[in-house]
Amino acid sequence: MSSSSRDDTGSLPDLGSIVRYHRKTAKLTQENLARLAGVGTTVVREIEKGKRTVRLTTLLRVTGALSIRLEWTSPLREAYEYEKEVARAEGTSTGPR
Repeated sequence: MSSSSRDDTGSLPDLGSIVRYHRKTAKLTQENLARLAGVGTTVVREIEKGKRTVRLTTLLRVTGALSIRLEWTSPLREAYEYEKEVARAEGTSTGPR
């Protein structure tokens, strides 16, 4: 999660630093944030240190507790949403493709 970390999609934002900044601005300790998010203190520490193997659901709990909104983008999102609506209208439970 550090700015120098890379994956197949390019550079990742430094999410750990963003979480730390929001936590400190909210005057929360790591323990307070963990309690608010319903996770262990170790997880908060790991996120702030940039650990890359945190479960998505856990990350969303922590970011949600800090009112950090994560956005997912895709060049095919509109097509996906359209196909999902068509499938729903046709009564197909399988959704797009």
